[in-house]
Amino acid sequence: MKIVPGPFSQPEWNSVVETFADLSLLQTWEYAEASSRTRGLEISRLFFEVDGNIVGAAQAFVRPMPFIKGGAAVINRGPLWRQNSADRSRLAAILAALRAYWVERQGMYLRVSPAIPSGEIPDSLFHEAGYQSAEFGRPWVSARLDLSKATGTLRRSLRNNWAAALKKAETAGITIACGFEEELFDEIRNGLEEMRKHKAFDSTVTPAFLAAFQASADQRHKLWSLTAEYKGRSLGGIAMARYGSVCEYLVAAVNDEGKRLNAGQLLLWSAALNAKERGYRWLDLGGMDPNGTPKGILYFKAGLNPKPYSYAADFEAYLPGFINKAIRWKVERALFS
Repeated sequence: MKIVPGPFSQPEWNSVVETFADLSLLQTWEYAEASSRTRGLEISRLFFEVDGNIVGAAQAFVRPMPFIKGGAAVINRGPLWRQNSADRSRLAAILAALRAYWVERQGMYLRVSPAIPSGEIPDSLFHEAGYQSAEFGRPWVSARLDLSKATGTLRRSLRNNWAAALKKAETAGITIACGFEEELFDEIRNGLEEMRKHKAFDSTVTPAFLAAFQASADQRHKLWSLTAEYKGRSLGGIAMARYGSVCEYLVAAVNDEGKRLNAGQLLLWSAALNAKERGYRWLDLGGMDPNGTPKGILYFKAGLNPKPYSYAADFEAYLPGFINKAIRWKVERALFS
């Protein structure tokens, strides 16, 4: 197993990672660039080769320690390792190479949160590669709608009250605009800013993050904006991220009138239909954690009757010593406080 460190160009990274079945939003170029610009995170990208063929990839958020060796590297929903097969020995080799690169050579604290369905890979594989189960962690939990199903089947599977709200919105005369135009995007970004001002909305997906994401994205990966209007008045909108075969619900900014008129249901249903029409296989609801997602948002997303999934817990590796223990504590505070 050979590690090939970056820097890589945006086309290089995108063309490789989209060959992996376990690609997720946090391993995309655009998400990392937006995080770097708005949260002060350094980005490190690695490819893994066997006999000259790329068999894995990992994008890490890095915080080095000034003036001394060490720091933290966090690989969220990675490393990527699923291509034509899911060979566990390949995953083990990639994990060992990551540990050698970050921990043994650079003295860093390393944390990985792989995009592996819960229970699919035994924890022992990680332990044998030199990792331990993290004491604190919040595994990623979400749900996906299978867009390969017929539109009628998807419609019939909606929760009854969600379907009734959708029908009301459809007959109310609400119009939906969908595309990549800057004015649609700005409407969502400005709406999100208003929500943050009046409701103390807290998320890493901020208006600045959205702007940085859109500015760094190539045309194929720009956020897809859907907005709703009623009698000339804006009701808000939603932004969708796109990667591989997935469209992911990133953020919603629907105002009070929009909520009263059930614009959220019409926007999300329109996103599903448009994604299906454009050939995407999955609509990911972007997080449905019973312990972390606000109850109202959780209930709203569940109305589509998507298939839930959850990923494995976090694993960590670090060298003995007070500094690495302190870094571990700070990372956990940053991730889970």
